[in-house]
Amino acid sequence: MGALILLSGPSGVGKLTIWTRALPQVPEYRVGKSLTTREWRSAEDDLKYIFVTDAEFIEARDNGRLMESDGHMGAYYGALRPADDGPWFYELDVHGAENSKKVYPKAKKVLVDVPSDRRREILRARILGREDMKEAKLVERLDRSEYEIDFSMSHNPDLVLVNADGFLDACVEHLVTFMRFHLA
Repeated sequence: MGALILLSGPSGVGKLTIWTRALPQVPEYRVGKSLTTREWRSAEDDLKYIFVTDAEFIEARDNGRLMESDGHMGAYYGALRPADDGPWFYELDVHGAENSKKVYPKAKKVLVDVPSDRRREILRARILGREDMKEAKLVERLDRSEYEIDFSMSHNPDLVLVNADGFLDACVEHLVTFMRFHLA
């Protein structure tokens, strides 16, 4: 297997913004997609998801087409296995990245975070800036973000990007450099 980059982090840290700016600079990478049974929400979903029924998802999982899968928030999610030796790039949740690393031990995990001293405040503003949601759901996501960062850090990511205000370009540059390095 060639280069395999697995990017993860909590909701609102800026994963999509970072990788959609980075990938044009490393066109050798192809974007791996995930199957999901959840409802389509926005045009950005089409960049990383293929929407399927529960039966289609279970068939793909049972036939070994997924490198990892999980169920949460009432839906199934699973990353399709790379079609060839790559290089490949995937955006996954933190468990998906860790489970994929077990299947592909040479994969590189990249964690995106925001400054920890203001994490809840920053994520709250970013999430509410793009979605309208009930307070209980927002609190659930914010609580989950703490868990996701702790989980990821306990599993030794290969790179951590801190997407603080004013540092988006630096995060993109670091990711591009990391991806180029792992092409060699």
